[in-house]
Amino acid sequence: QLAASGPEAPSGPSPAEQDRVWAFDFPAEMGLDQVLDAYAALPEVQEVHPVDICKYYGGYLPDDPGISGSQWYLRNMNLGGGDVRAIGAWNESLGDTNVVICILDSGVDWHHPDLGGDHPDKVTGAVWTNWTEYYGSPGSDDDGNGKIDDIRGWDFVDLPFDIPNYPDQDVRDQDNDPMDYESHGTNAAGCAAAITTNSIGIAGTAPGCKIMAVRCGWLTNDGVGVVRMDFASAGMIYAAANGANIINCSWGSTSSLNNAVTTAQSAGCLVITAAGNDDSDSNISYLNSRAGVLGVAATGPSDGKADFSNYGVWVELSAPGVSMYTTAYVASTGEHTYASVDGTSFASPTACGAAALIWSANPTWPWQTVSAHLVSTCD
Repeated sequence: QLAASGPEAPSGPSPAEQDRVWAFDFPAEMGLDQVLDAYAALPEVQEVHPVDICKYYGGYLPDDPGISGSQWYLRNMNLGGGDVRAIGAWNESLGDTNVVICILDSGVDWHHPDLGGDHPDKVTGAVWTNWTEYYGSPGSDDDGNGKIDDIRGWDFVDLPFDIPNYPDQDVRDQDNDPMDYESHGTNAAGCAAAITTNSIGIAGTAPGCKIMAVRCGWLTNDGVGVVRMDFASAGMIYAAANGANIINCSWGSTSSLNNAVTTAQSAGCLVITAAGNDDSDSNISYLNSRAGVLGVAATGPSDGKADFSNYGVWVELSAPGVSMYTTAYVASTGEHTYASVDGTSFASPTACGAAALIWSANPTWPWQTVSAHLVSTCD
C-alpha cells in the first residue's frame, strides 16, 4: 500500500541523481517510524531518511522596541561597535526559568510591566516567585525559611529612623515587599532579564531567566543611594538559601561580607560585582578583591573603556555600561518607565545575564565552570 501510494523507482542505467531521490508527505497518524520502516523494507529503496526542518540563521530577534535602536549593548547597529552579541547567544540558548539572578540592591519595581508582567499578582513575568508562599496561607511561613509571605523576595532594610526628604521609602521594618524606591535596582534588573518578546519596552540579556528581588539599600536624605553591609550580608545568604544561582552586587563593599560570600559560594552561587565608577586602578572594594567573585568594568558603544569606569588587572571582565536603556521607576509619581543610565552598576547585571545564558545551556555546570567559561570566552 505504501509503495503503491508513490511513484515507482525509475529503471534504466545511471538515472540522474534528482530522479533517484524522492520526498513523501504522509498523514501524521501513520507514524514516522512505521513509514520509514515500510519504505526501508522495499527492495528498490536504497536508503531512507526523515526530512529535517532547520531554523534560519537569521537569528532570534525579539519584538521589543528597544532592541531596534536604544539597546545598543544587545544589538549595536554601528559597524565596528561593541555589544554583547546577544542575538548570536540567543540562537544558542534562551534563558531557562530555573536560572535565578538575585538583584541585591535598592529593591526592584516588580509592578513594572516589563518585569512583573501583566498578571494581577505579577507571577508570570521576569520576577521570581516563591510558589510555596504564593499558594500557602497568608501570614504563615509556609516554606519555613524564617520569612513570612516572601513571595518575590525580601526587604532587609530596617532602620531606627525615617528619611525626612524621602518619607515613603519603607525603611523602618523588614518586610516581604522588596519594592524599589530609588530605581537603581530596577535599572539593574532590566539589564539582566527584562521580559522579552512582549512587544513593549526592552529585551533582557537573559530572556526567560528570573529576577529575585532583595532589598538592602535606600536613599539618604541628600539623595545618595547607599547599602548597609549587614543588610547586604543577610540578603546574600537569603538569596543563596532560596534558589538564586547568580547574585548581582552593584555597589561598594567591605570585608564584613566575607562570611556571606563564603556561604553563597558554598551553596553554589556565582557572585558578580561592579568595578566602580572612580576612573581608578587602585580604588578596589572588598568584593573586587575576593577570590571567585567576578568584577566587571564598563565599556561604551565604541567598545572602549567608559571614561568613569575603574580598571586594572584585578578586573575580570568588562561589559557595556554607558547609555544603558533599561527599566526604571519614578517614586515621586509611581511611574513604571524606562531610562538611559551609566555606570558599572549596569555592566555587572549585563554580565550576570550572559552568565545566566551559559548556565541555561549547561544546567549541570557548577558556578566555577560558568565563571571560567564566561571569562575565557570574552574578547
